[in-house]
Amino acid sequence: MFGVPENNLLKFIYSVSQKQDFVEVNSCRPYDHTMSNSIDKYVSQKLPHALIKKHIFKSGRIEIHGIHPMALLEVSKFLGYKIIKNIKFTHNSSTKKFNFQRPTFSIAVNKKNEHILLITTIPGRDYILHYGSLVRHYLNTLTNNHKDILSLFRYPFTERSIHYWTKLDNSLIQSDDIVIVGYVAELYVFFKKNTSWKIESKIENEFYHSLRITTDRGSKINLLGVKYTFWGDISAKLVYQILKLGAKEIIYCGKLGALTSPSDLYKRIFSPSKYVIMYHDKLIGKIDSLQHPMHNLFPQIDSGYHVSVPTVLEEDYIQREIISELKINSIDNEISQMAFAVSRFNKEYCKDIKFIALHFATDYIRNNNERAEKTNFDLSNNRSKIAQQNKMEMIGKIGELLTKYL
Repeated sequence: MFGVPENNLLKFIYSVSQKQDFVEVNSCRPYDHTMSNSIDKYVSQKLPHALIKKHIFKSGRIEIHGIHPMALLEVSKFLGYKIIKNIKFTHNSSTKKFNFQRPTFSIAVNKKNEHILLITTIPGRDYILHYGSLVRHYLNTLTNNHKDILSLFRYPFTERSIHYWTKLDNSLIQSDDIVIVGYVAELYVFFKKNTSWKIESKIENEFYHSLRITTDRGSKINLLGVKYTFWGDISAKLVYQILKLGAKEIIYCGKLGALTSPSDLYKRIFSPSKYVIMYHDKLIGKIDSLQHPMHNLFPQIDSGYHVSVPTVLEEDYIQREIISELKINSIDNEISQMAFAVSRFNKEYCKDIKFIALHFATDYIRNNNERAEKTNFDLSNNRSKIAQQNKMEMIGKIGELLTKYL
C-alpha cells in the first residue's frame, strides 16, 4: 500500500500539515482525574517513558505526527526527516488480529540537524490529541515547560482520505450488508460455535479483513475487522464510508466506561439510544433520532444517553459533573461519533440506516465524592487475565442477543 509506486499519492496527502494546539485537552493529576491513582499507571503503559526521559534530559524535543506508521519510511524523506533509530515498544499483544496498528516511536534528525523523538499515529484529530495528552501528562511529572518540548502535527488531506488510501471499497462492503465492527474476531468464534450460519466470502488487505456470513434467515452479515485503531473521529469517517458503499445497518461491539455503578463492570450490556459528543466541558452535539430495533426486542439493554470524548486525559471531575447533570450513563471515544456519521448520512441521502452499539463496561468513572474509592477494574488493568475472561463472557452474552436479532 505504501510502496514506491504510490509515492505521488503519499506526497499529495501529506503535502499540507497543520500544527495542532491541544490547550482544549485538560491537564490534570490523579486527584483531579476520575481514574484517580490509576491514571499515572495507564499513561506509563502507553509510552516508552524511560526513553522519553532520557531524550528530553539531553535537550531533545518530541513531535507527534498523524502519519500512518507504515508510511513513515517514505513520508519522512520528503518531509525532511532522517530516521536514525526505530524504537521497539509495544503495549498491546502482538497476537491481536485487529486493532493492532498503533503508534511507533523513532529517533529522527530534522532539517536543522536536531534530534527529534518522532511519534507517528494513525491520522485523526482525536487520536493525535489523545497521544499528545498522554505525552504531556508524563512530561508534567518532569518539567513545567512541556510547550517547549512537545509539538503535534496533523495532515488534513490524509485524515479526509483515509477511506481511499486504506482501500475501503466495494471489494470489502457490498450492498445491503449488515456490517459489524469492533470485536468481530471474538464474535466470529461465538457464531461459528453456536450457529449454522455459512461463510460466503473472505477478503483482506493491509488495513481490513471482511468475513461475510449468511444467516439462516438469509441476512448478509459482514464482520469487518479493522487493523488500525479507529479512535474518536476516525470512526465517523469509517462508518460514513461503509454506508456510502451500501451497508444497510451498522453494529458496533466494544467496551466503554460506566457512569452508573462499579457493580456494572463486566456485568451489564450497555446499548445507548441517545448520543452526545463533548470536548471536555463543551457540548458539541446531541442526537436521539436514530432507529435502534434491538431495543424493541430487548428493552432491558437500553442504556439511554451516551457521551463520546476525544481523549482519556480530559475525563476529570469538571467533565464528570456536567455529564451527571445531562443524565448520561456511559462514555467512550467512538460510539457517538459513529451515531453522528449515521445521522449525517441519513439526512444527506434521505435514508433510515440503523445503528446499534452493544458494549460492556471495563471501568467506572468516579464522581467527585468518590476520589478515594477503589475499583477492581479500570483502563490500567483491562488486559489482565481475569479481565480478559470477563470480556469473553460479556461477548458471549452479546453474541446470544445478536444471534436472536439477526
